[in-house]
Amino acid sequence: MQDHSDADEQFYITANMTLNIAKRAKEIFMSSEIDEKRQFLGFLLQKCTLNEKTLGFTLRSPFNLILNQADNLTVRAM
Repeated sequence: MQDHSDADEQFYITANMTLNIAKRAKEIFMSSEIDEKRQFLGFLLQKCTLNEKTLGFTLRSPFNLILNQADNLTVRAM
């Protein structure tokens, strides 16, 4: 029972940290040095491509799920 309780607490801590990173992503990125920006983008993005001047990318999980949920909430609000 204690193992389940500990795992549940760890899940909430991880989820809270992930949401805080997602919420502060722009602030974190803008205040970072170039090497830190590269690491941060590597943490958030996968499958990056450059087609002439257009950057293509896929967000890593769980950030892709957060963005999809935010998009769904925006569409429902309209």
